[in-house]
Amino acid sequence: MKKTVIWFVLLLLLPGLLLAGCSGDGRGDVKEDEVIVWEAASGWVPGDVMRDVFDIFVKVLEEKAEGQLKINVSGPETFPSPEQINLLRDGTLDLIGTTPAFYLENLPEGTLLAYTWGTREEREAAGLYELVDQAHRKRYNATFVTEAPAGTMHIFMKNPIEKVSDLRGKRLRSPAAYMPALEALGATTMFMGDADTIDALQQGVIDGAISSVATYDSWNYYEVTPYTVYPSFAFVLSVIFANVDSIEALPEHLQTVFYEAVKEAEPLMEEFAANEVKKFHDSAAEKGIIDINFAGTEAQEFYDIFFDRYLEVAVRPNSGDETADKIAEIYQKLNAPPEGRFIGPYNPVN
Repeated sequence: MKKTVIWFVLLLLLPGLLLAGCSGDGRGDVKEDEVIVWEAASGWVPGDVMRDVFDIFVKVLEEKAEGQLKINVSGPETFPSPEQINLLRDGTLDLIGTTPAFYLENLPEGTLLAYTWGTREEREAAGLYELVDQAHRKRYNATFVTEAPAGTMHIFMKNPIEKVSDLRGKRLRSPAAYMPALEALGATTMFMGDADTIDALQQGVIDGAISSVATYDSWNYYEVTPYTVYPSFAFVLSVIFANVDSIEALPEHLQTVFYEAVKEAEPLMEEFAANEVKKFHDSAAEKGIIDINFAGTEAQEFYDIFFDRYLEVAVRPNSGDETADKIAEIYQKLNAPPEGRFIGPYNPVN
């Protein structure tokens, strides 16, 4: 008799249990006491300032989520840097810290972040963040979260030069984003990893290299290329993107926490990066680093050619005239080339 009653009760409860188990769309129905695990990747290894600022954001996010959101972070040794944006699109990754220069040919709009200056507020008001977000949503199902600038990009030379025309005939290692400008200046370009670049410089295979001040310092480039060319024509930054579906699948309270973490982490990331770059500049003299400063019209022409080649070689042929014109419009609002030492678009290093 007891068994009959138990089975009768279970039969009554079963439809409700099935409905409860089948309702909803996955992680969006996670209760507040359950743990969501995200897979994340950075384009840089631990110890690089660009990885460090990404880790700062992850730490703040996990702390604010109070154990409900766990972030597993890998580096380029697990997920190659140029592939991380594709892995974000297909959902293998939920969050990445990357640079759009890694996939310039596939989505040149993102690299505008590195060619424009101004405060976060000025960049948002100019429509920069909206353009980057929309472009990434359309191509990679990714939403722009924030950016963390960490130093400027420069040409570093083995031997001194006095004027822009001295670059003609020089052999320079360069990321793909800057090759068209260097070639327009008459230089020969090639790309290789940092270790190979150091060897090539030592052996006289190349005359100089484009890099960020952070990478220049961490790889001791100054031992073989002590001359730094100014002005800077761009800066390096870690841009954080999240998979759109991953964000939307979070419970509402965790979505709120996510964007609160962004605002809390931004000044921490910027302060950390500024301190790291300032350490480099403060130690430049004792390391034997010598600045070469182009001035006046020559400096302006040198600076302008990098954006011009980016716009005409990368953007216009791949994304069309409408996008190129929009990018040019945003650029004009935020075109304030730095004089001297900067850590990025926000702060000069005094």
